[in-house]
Amino acid sequence: MFLNLFIELILITVIVGGSCYGYKKGVFMMVVGRIRNPLCLLLSLSLCGFVGEVCIAPLIRTPIISFLYDFLYDKARAVDSFELPTVLKMLGAVFGISFDGKLTEATVDNAVRSLSEPFIDLISRAVAFIIVFIFLKLSIKLITYLADSFLDHGIIGILNHISGAVISVFVSVLFAIVITTIVDYLFRTDIFSGSRLVRDFDGGPLYRLINKLNPLTLLLSF
Repeated sequence: MFLNLFIELILITVIVGGSCYGYKKGVFMMVVGRIRNPLCLLLSLSLCGFVGEVCIAPLIRTPIISFLYDFLYDKARAVDSFELPTVLKMLGAVFGISFDGKLTEATVDNAVRSLSEPFIDLISRAVAFIIVFIFLKLSIKLITYLADSFLDHGIIGILNHISGAVISVFVSVLFAIVITTIVDYLFRTDIFSGSRLVRDFDGGPLYRLINKLNPLTLLLSF
């Protein structure tokens, strides 16, 4: 008896809670809420290259190049024959930069620009992605709030909330079917075979109704 009541309360909470949530949110906010983050992510990935190249890269290129120029030149002056260290030569070879001969300011400048561009591009894209994502998320949130305020009046508002409740009830029933399926499966296993509560469990009215709606039960009934 206790287990019957407990499972019934869980199913009632799922269905009633889901319907109340759907009615409060409305179908418009429910749909927008599901697609907002994926939409922001997709748009941010599409725009971060352009925004990074146009807006971010020009701001960070000069400081990064200046830092790398001073770093490479100091490292080169610290070794014999005024040549770049072997590690830096190997790094340059990865990017197709030749350091044959003695080091000159032009060589260092060429090395710095060639080595820094991939990192500048990566940093600018990452920073642009974060900025665009936050901007789009705030913008879409503001637009949806204004649109939801408009849709919250008159017959449109009523239909919006009722539709949200209907969709939530449908989703909640599906979730309840999953719960009853899991419970039914677990109670048939050897793990609970010795429990008196499980042996006395026959399911309440709602549990039996949802079990009848289970697609597996419907298929096996034919």
